[in-house]
Amino acid sequence: MTVKHLEWHRSQSARAYYLLLASTKRGSKHNLGQTFVWELTEGCDRQGSEPDLVIQGTSFAFGSKSFSFSGANLLVSPPRTQVENTHVIEVWDSFMHTRSMRLDAHTEHIAWAGYSPDDRMIASASWNQTIATRTLGPVNGQAWTASFSPDCKLIACGCGNSTASVLAWKVDTGEVIFAADAFPAWVRTLAWSTDGTRLAFGAMGGAVRVQNMERDVTIEQDWRMNLTGVRRNRVLTEIRGIQWLDGGGGGGGGGGGGDGSGRICFSTGLDAGVEVYDRERNVKWRFAPKEEDSSALGPGNRSATAALWSGIQNMLVCMNPDGVVRLWKLD
Repeated sequence: MTVKHLEWHRSQSARAYYLLLASTKRGSKHNLGQTFVWELTEGCDRQGSEPDLVIQGTSFAFGSKSFSFSGANLLVSPPRTQVENTHVIEVWDSFMHTRSMRLDAHTEHIAWAGYSPDDRMIASASWNQTIATRTLGPVNGQAWTASFSPDCKLIACGCGNSTASVLAWKVDTGEVIFAADAFPAWVRTLAWSTDGTRLAFGAMGGAVRVQNMERDVTIEQDWRMNLTGVRRNRVLTEIRGIQWLDGGGGGGGGGGGGDGSGRICFSTGLDAGVEVYDRERNVKWRFAPKEEDSSALGPGNRSATAALWSGIQNMLVCMNPDGVVRLWKLD
């Protein structure tokens, strides 16, 4: 088994934290894996390391969060068998430790699933080219990821095979309000700013775009990485894990300026690094291990680094493919 997903969640009472670890069997075609949940007090003074809940099944991918925003429920991708090759979502009660729902919404692989910020809706993105919350699509190729806007009024989707596109719909009517398809291959990561005014997304080929969703849905920034001398393969050039470090909104809160400035973080396979782009100063940094740090960073092993942002500490936590966790303090 290998670790597929790690997630923290703070309870509404703020007196407890939940740690979720989802594992998967390497090379399995039937989604074999387990999900473990531990309940931790604020002082982490529990006795023993046995999990409080073990579920047969694993997490969804491409930016999926297992916990609902309240923490009352969590989403699991159950194992499939050769006899029952179904594609469903299981909803588990975090407190009662029981399965409460089983949602059968797609006929092909479910790549992403998640709750709306108000916990009133569950959406999913599937290879059958649809987004299920109210059936949206078909889209251009396989649907890989999706995300609700902070006010729950819009949902955006990244999709594609040989060509890629991003779409956004009104949740209540299903009306398409935005579509972009100027990318060479799939879009599998996207993120809303905290005020919902901007949508950032990344594609294969080192493309990152920031779309202003208020001003007639205009392109605010279209940025491409310099890939001179880089082998054009999927591992090296795909943008992954895009996130806003400062909120990214236009109201001046959360560290972003009134003009919508803010820092964007994402990872690629280039030097197993994490890129941070300061839109206000038009400066980009790459946080990556040094060549001498590990022999695991050879040309054939440059998988993308997973990154977590701590706003309180103003620190970037990078889980690098050489098995080392590196902490970077940002100014």
